[in-house]
Amino acid sequence: MSCMPNNHPPTPSLGQIGSTFIAAVCSLPAGTVDMSHLLSPFIQAETELRKIFVQEPLNETLTDLHLGLLDFFSSPKQLRETRSRVSGASSMISDEEFFNLYPTSYSSVEFLAAKHIFCLPPSGRRQTGVPSSVNSLLAFKERWDIFTHSILQNLRWENVIAAGGAVQACLQPIPLDGLSEIYHESPLYQKSDIDLFLWGLNESEAKEKILQIYEDVRSSTSWDLVCVRKRHVVSIHARFPFRTIQIVLRLYRSPAEILAGFDIDCACVAYNGDKILINPRAVVSMLTQCNTVDITRRSPTYKMRLRKYADRGFEVFVPSLDRSKVNPKILETNSGLLLRGLARLLVLEDMRNSCRKLDQFHLLNAPEASISGQNRQEAAKILDVHDYDPSIFSIPYGPTWNARRIKLFCANLEKRLGLHGMAIFSLEKSSKLYDHHCEAQIREVKKKQLNGNLQSEIDWDGEPQFHQHALVCSDSMENCLADACHFKPCLHPQQIEDSGKTGFLFPGPIQFITANPGGQLLSGSFKPTLDVEWTKDAYED
Repeated sequence: MSCMPNNHPPTPSLGQIGSTFIAAVCSLPAGTVDMSHLLSPFIQAETELRKIFVQEPLNETLTDLHLGLLDFFSSPKQLRETRSRVSGASSMISDEEFFNLYPTSYSSVEFLAAKHIFCLPPSGRRQTGVPSSVNSLLAFKERWDIFTHSILQNLRWENVIAAGGAVQACLQPIPLDGLSEIYHESPLYQKSDIDLFLWGLNESEAKEKILQIYEDVRSSTSWDLVCVRKRHVVSIHARFPFRTIQIVLRLYRSPAEILAGFDIDCACVAYNGDKILINPRAVVSMLTQCNTVDITRRSPTYKMRLRKYADRGFEVFVPSLDRSKVNPKILETNSGLLLRGLARLLVLEDMRNSCRKLDQFHLLNAPEASISGQNRQEAAKILDVHDYDPSIFSIPYGPTWNARRIKLFCANLEKRLGLHGMAIFSLEKSSKLYDHHCEAQIREVKKKQLNGNLQSEIDWDGEPQFHQHALVCSDSMENCLADACHFKPCLHPQQIEDSGKTGFLFPGPIQFITANPGGQLLSGSFKPTLDVEWTKDAYED
């Protein structure tokens, strides 16, 4: 066994991130090493890159579309061989014994073990030297076709990439035998979306690309499709086992910008139809089966997604974690709903195998501060937040769901969320699924139009507010992207931003995010987040 020294190589220049990282990994000694020291300078380089994307969008460095990224399968094999960490837990004990003793199954003298959350049991930990991923692009494509059910077989990949969990799932070194059942029946992957990102396009071109994606998907299946637009994404739904295709409504300049903004290490992988693009954070995550917490990247759904990938075999390394300071009261029943930051992550860890706390699972996985008061019980019934869609609801997916049922679900969603007085979507009156509740709202709006009284509606806080949407649903992508406000005036997007009441509601026609990407990237000011804010709920005073 060997260990990496605490000193690490200097921060590479932005143009040399890939080559410098490959050289650093290939020069590692045999055996088990501490990869965090190797990764540190590359995180610093990526932080600088993120600053440039936000603060200097015209910087010539950004003309390299793949800046800081590697062609995964063209890289040396050392980038695909496991580097298992020293866990401190005996490999001789069973998984049941491990979880019964956890975390005391780890040696108290093992520093790194004390700083890991969602630690892997012996059966889930790969040994050093075994493959950390599939070994070729062909092997990936075989799994991609199974995972996607070939729904993207006709996709024209210009200016679009698939990235995140779906790509990561197909990189996992899982044998082909029985893989379809794992992908489509296992709770680990059963509800996974396929996330697509657009790059190098203006707003008009992006709209045309979305329409093209819809046509490409439609040509791959004979089943009916339905499109659903929410604030940050537009999605295409068929019927099981075809997965939801989710297009993120943000305009990126390059694949490099897309992956630089990802907050979970192992998800920093992309597929462009020809190759797998990956950054150093994702490589190290796959080598070590571990994601590292970075509080400068955290978002309201950060902790729930760390837990999601923990279920898929990635531990969570928290450099600032000191278990001796943790307040044991945070693990009490019902306390977790009020906790944030590190405390919520520790509660999720504690309840991973605790039946008495499973009733809190959905609410603990909610975006922080997104659910309150009388909406909490109802929201819990439909809560399933996805990586790039921080809404408090999602569109169902499973063997019994098809386009027709999804349209009906959308029609009834208003009542379930309690959004009284807000038209959620637009459906043609000729549809058999036309919601009479919405029809009554439209009649009331027409009455107000005749009376010249269309100044405002009342929002949840009792304050005047023009009409917004929670989602738009249509059989046609063109209609889904258009202005669905036929009867009420909508707030201008800038008015919504100025009001500070963005949430998951949005005004009529499609709007793309073009700057200041919020939770996915550092803000323009780049003020550091204090560790105390992240840990204050977790530690005793």
